[in-house]
Amino acid sequence: MNPTNIPTYDVPYGSEVKLEKGNTTNKTTVEKEGNVVKIKLGREEETPMDAKNIPDIEALTQTVGDVLEYISTDEMIMLEASNETLFKQSVQMKFQDFVDNYFCIYKLLVDRKDREHNLTKLLNLFHTMQQIKDGKRNLNSEYQKFTEQQNQEYIYNQFGGKNKFEQEMHKRHKR
Repeated sequence: MNPTNIPTYDVPYGSEVKLEKGNTTNKTTVEKEGNVVKIKLGREEETPMDAKNIPDIEALTQTVGDVLEYISTDEMIMLEASNETLFKQSVQMKFQDFVDNYFCIYKLLVDRKDREHNLTKLLNLFHTMQQIKDGKRNLNSEYQKFTEQQNQEYIYNQFGGKNKFEQEMHKRHKR
């Protein structure tokens, strides 16, 4: 009997289980030691990058526009100012499929403080993704550029730049 209605599966000990959500697969191993069952979570693996896996950018852009239109109503602006949790829940309920499939984008859109900055970054990303999908840009080189931009913005600055970051990592590795 499963009172929570969560799917359960009988898995032999020592077997490997793959848990998939979106483009991420988490390998999990089930082991038994005495009377204890241990579940070891493995590293996440990304699905190989392929331009065919890029979603319909026009539809995604339309949904982002719909979310922005919804949160720009007077009622939602007042709700966001008075009860941010309820505001986020309301957006989540109205756009449940979008939130389930694009949770990170949802989080960027409901971040009032950085919404404008996030939206600019999202639209630039969508433009690049559409160009990749149309064969005008290379997926791997654009991914490398994007990764380097993210590192520059969120990691290197904390260390005073890329060179200082690399020096610090080299020092930590020697310890």
